[in-house]
Amino acid sequence: MNQSVIFTDSLEFNTKQNTIKFTAQSMGVDIPCYISTKQLSALLNEKVEPEKAMEVAESFRFDIEEHFEEKIDAEEFDENGAVFY
Repeated sequence: MNQSVIFTDSLEFNTKQNTIKFTAQSMGVDIPCYISTKQLSALLNEKVEPEKAMEVAESFRFDIEEHFEEKIDAEEFDENGAVFY
């Protein structure tokens, strides 16, 4: 794992977009990283309801953060500097 990318402990759920926001820090810059409940469902191989999304994200946290780290290292940011799973 690349130690230049560090993830904060906090997660935020956006009920309008059904996404969970992880925050990564690289070279002193905060990078918002988003995973949708649809993608969480794919990881779990069953539908993830919004009220269970945070719990599922926590249980797959290492895998999700690893995926985000790969995208950050490859500089796969959107126009706003965010990364999506």
